[in-house]
Amino acid sequence: MVTISPEAIAKFEQFVSDSEPMDWFLLFSWKRGAVNNRRTENGGVVWERAPHEGWVVDLGGWKPNTVPPEEGIRLHRDVRVLIQETSAPTPFPGGEIYVEGGEFKVKVHAI
Repeated sequence: MVTISPEAIAKFEQFVSDSEPMDWFLLFSWKRGAVNNRRTENGGVVWERAPHEGWVVDLGGWKPNTVPPEEGIRLHRDVRVLIQETSAPTPFPGGEIYVEGGEFKVKVHAI
């Protein structure tokens, strides 16, 4: 289950109303931490791993009728939810969409 704060509703309603007609989606995906390797002075390899960011959410739009109408879960008016679990370690447990620093964020429900 996905819920949405009043601030998030206001943000995407403003964005959607100011844009050309689109099929709008809130896209949930798992964001892995960055991995980088480098050579040390003596030629060894050092791996640097940032922690996973976890579940993130973005607003995206496609030209009308590009995405089949049965895709996604209708969340609010004409905005649907798409969940991309391909790289996630576990299925998306649901959460609340809110706005922080002008960006959409998701607070994941406890499993």
